[in-house]
Amino acid sequence: MEDSLKLIQLKCANCGAMLSRADKFDSQIKCPYCGTVNEVTGTMLQDVAAPERIIAFKSTEKDFEKQICAYFLNDDYAVNDIFEKVEMDNTTAIFLPMFLFEGKFEANYNCSVGYQETQLSTGTNLSGERTIKEKTVTKWRPLSGTAKGNYAFLSLAFEGEEIIPELAEWTRTFPYDPVSAQPFKMDIVKGQGSQILPHNLDRETTWHKWGTSTIEYQAKSEAENQLPQGEKIKDFRSTFSYDPKHDGRMFLVPFWFVYYIYNSQKHFVLMDGLGRNIHGSIPQDQERIKEVNKMKKLGKWALWIGIAAAVLVTILPIEGTFVVGLIVGLVAWLGLKFWTKSKVKGIIAKAREIRKVGYDKAISAA
Repeated sequence: MEDSLKLIQLKCANCGAMLSRADKFDSQIKCPYCGTVNEVTGTMLQDVAAPERIIAFKSTEKDFEKQICAYFLNDDYAVNDIFEKVEMDNTTAIFLPMFLFEGKFEANYNCSVGYQETQLSTGTNLSGERTIKEKTVTKWRPLSGTAKGNYAFLSLAFEGEEIIPELAEWTRTFPYDPVSAQPFKMDIVKGQGSQILPHNLDRETTWHKWGTSTIEYQAKSEAENQLPQGEKIKDFRSTFSYDPKHDGRMFLVPFWFVYYIYNSQKHFVLMDGLGRNIHGSIPQDQERIKEVNKMKKLGKWALWIGIAAAVLVTILPIEGTFVVGLIVGLVAWLGLKFWTKSKVKGIIAKAREIRKVGYDKAISAA
């Protein structure tokens, strides 16, 4: 394993972000954070500790662009002119430093589980006759237990303005796949033109920033999975402990990100370097949202409209109107419910058809 990693660094003349690579810069480099084109007139060399392992890019810039196109196309409320107005010429591949934490956890929990019990009560009516009434009440019984499991997750070993907050938070969703990891070699990062962010948090700081909360979430989720399904639960409490197997091994993990502007507003898209997950912000068509919400609200009123129709038919002076009322009410309720659902689907499908024209052009150009 290599002991050190030599990074060539350039400071953005506009925003001051540190741009790092393992191989040389081009004569010009566009800052992925502010979009400034920097003339490469001077760089500096930094020696940083080499990571133990690396996860290589399995997706290309073209893959990222195609995934973005599909992401825009399939969003229900994306603006229809997004492919015409948005240009993405500064997509960035970046390796982020992350520590791998592995081990076992144990969660002890207790709570109260509700169950139904029928109670009988006796009384006397106005005629002096004895009566018996039934009442169903919710009773509570204590429940406690222990949940155990293994944890293995990667935590970002960096803090600073050189990485957007959305990407920093999204790294927590990157699933650790031991099959994708391999021993670090400089050749893997050279020649790709990828940014490399050196870590500025040590293992202990990274653990306190991300690790404890991640294990607590996993332990609580495992404990909740043991609770009776479909039952009422109250006063749930849990405590957890953990036994580390590997207390943080340094990884370089690949991600894609890009900023883009729509109507003067800044948006972003992120994707992991394996091409498995994508996330971002998409400008939304507010008029379409209002139209869909209007239809959904009408759908919620469908039941009351059906009841109103049933009552109206029932009070008419026609023999047998009770059954007729029920049928009319049911038909009115179902008809309006399916009509509103169909309208919502139609609104979304029509917008997607419009975007499909821009999507096909973008895919052809990619």
